[in-house]
Amino acid sequence: IVDLPAAVEGELRSIGSTRPGLLGTAMTVQSGLYRFEGMQPVEPSAEDLGVLGEVIVAYNAGQCGPLHQAGFVRVVDGLRERGADSMVFGCTELAMLGRDLMRDRVPKVDTLDVLAEATLRDMGYASSPAS
Repeated sequence: IVDLPAAVEGELRSIGSTRPGLLGTAMTVQSGLYRFEGMQPVEPSAEDLGVLGEVIVAYNAGQCGPLHQAGFVRVVDGLRERGADSMVFGCTELAMLGRDLMRDRVPKVDTLDVLAEATLRDMGYASSPAS
């Protein structure tokens, strides 16, 4: 069984992140799942969690247009302004959207990529670092 939080922590440490911005549903962010000793997570405000929730719903409905994308970028930029040195994409929809919108703007840890890489490693397959 893969310990996803431990794998995410390892990835954050490997990129030197000490203030990861957390992106996900309100439940994911508020659960503390991605809070690690020696790191100071930068969490979205209640308003920003609402924006992210709307983006997730729109993405799943195939209706994630420019306004939703701009809201997502605004949340990420706000976390960066508050000191985030990386982003944890703790939600599949946000990770997919972030791949298109964020490119190389911010170091990112996609929890789905981390899970896949850790699973392959545990099965004995060589793998490349998660991107």
